[in-house]
Amino acid sequence: MIERYFFPGATFSWAPPQAITTQPKDGTVTVSPPTPSAMTFQDLDTYHFDTNAMNRFRSLGLAKNQAIPHDWLCYIHGRTAKISSTNDVLTGFMSGCYIAVWTDNTGRQVGHIGTIESVGKTQPPNSTVKQTFSAMMPDNVKAYNPAEAWSFNEIMALTRKYPQYDGWWNVLSLVASDSRFYSILLLKHRRNDPLITCAGIKSCAGIGVNMMRQLLA
Repeated sequence: MIERYFFPGATFSWAPPQAITTQPKDGTVTVSPPTPSAMTFQDLDTYHFDTNAMNRFRSLGLAKNQAIPHDWLCYIHGRTAKISSTNDVLTGFMSGCYIAVWTDNTGRQVGHIGTIESVGKTQPPNSTVKQTFSAMMPDNVKAYNPAEAWSFNEIMALTRKYPQYDGWWNVLSLVASDSRFYSILLLKHRRNDPLITCAGIKSCAGIGVNMMRQLLA
């Protein structure tokens, strides 16, 4: 389970896959297209890494260019993308979408309910994608909103550790192989920096089917 690698100060080489905006925004629950997402550990960022945690870091056995294995779940605007996976699943970036996990007759499914930040919560396609997922949602679903884990003030306090910081941060969702939920805050020194630093990770509680139906209504 890769959540142990996302500690404050861990720096990665990674080109985040882009959201998919070209499919019909009709609320359909659709299989996430196979998407390359190669992430490798590179270094420790001293602005965020606590040197008191050095023994813990050494116990991980991380080495430069070590791969961080995961499956990527696409964010498809106006649809719910799902992936059948027993591995660690990353998806993002997060601004308010719900991430869900459930099981069906084919195994574990992880879904990204693809609402769009620039559209009103009760307007299509946001209303469409929420209503469609709610209608098919099984009783064993668990879900969470990764963006809710971080307040704006928390994020700004962490960005102030970088001198001359110019504004790049994003929230990444991790559904671990044991279906636990995590929200990861990522930062860059500069917008065009090829390396991405983990500024923090939080374990998140999931909500069940009844609460989800209320939130998706």
